[in-house]
Amino acid sequence: MRKTIGGFTIVEIIVAIFIMGLLSSIGFVSYGRVQASERNAIRSTRITTIANALEKYYLQNGEYPSCLAMSKTSSLIATDTLKGIDTSALSMPKSSSKGSSILSFCGDVSAVQTEIDPIIYTGNRSVDCLLGYSCSGWILKYKDELTGGLISLNSKRGTGATTGLTEYITAPWTGNNKTTCSTWTAPSGKIIKDFYVSHVTESGYDFVTVSANSVEKYRGSGTVNSQKIDISSEATNSMSVCITADSSVQDGYGGMVYDISVQ
Repeated sequence: MRKTIGGFTIVEIIVAIFIMGLLSSIGFVSYGRVQASERNAIRSTRITTIANALEKYYLQNGEYPSCLAMSKTSSLIATDTLKGIDTSALSMPKSSSKGSSILSFCGDVSAVQTEIDPIIYTGNRSVDCLLGYSCSGWILKYKDELTGGLISLNSKRGTGATTGLTEYITAPWTGNNKTTCSTWTAPSGKIIKDFYVSHVTESGYDFVTVSANSVEKYRGSGTVNSQKIDISSEATNSMSVCITADSSVQDGYGGMVYDISVQ
């Protein structure tokens, strides 16, 4: 004989409780997805607002802001760069940053995810863009909360970052090794035609030699910005760039960035 409680058996009550719990869980998950979709809509609107402001900046200045300019606080961006933009558009719904959740890079950001809900402004990786002057193109990215993937929006002008034919590498001098080399290979079907060099030492009396594929290409001192080195006659698809510091250069006091162009 089965026990009953108010006309229901214990088994029936247990089944009913299980079904109610299951329905509640489904409802909670569904509600969470609805909220995430709403936040994604906010993200899309804000990224479009930033993109429109960037295009307005280009019409007024003939260039896009540098990575440095886009990494400032939201109040400074609204005052100095994207003038008049609503500062609320410069952060995402779940941002952990106060003032701005924009992360600015002139290189590959695939491994850089320090912000929980970022707006990623990636410059075109040119030397001017890298050194804080201006960018000729950009890509804005934000994280889709439902899929976890990055959604991208490209600039109307310029190459942007993923289609740009440039790369940069920073090579510091450490220890007793005053020579640092890095190899770069052009995309399929492309050849390297030139590169730009910027190096920094602790004084104007320290000399640096730059060689490409074992051939000396540049020798200088102090700080040099956007020094173009033409190697188009060599028509190579792979280049090893070596930086050799003068013996007077102290450890940790040097570094170099080179920006390679291909055709």
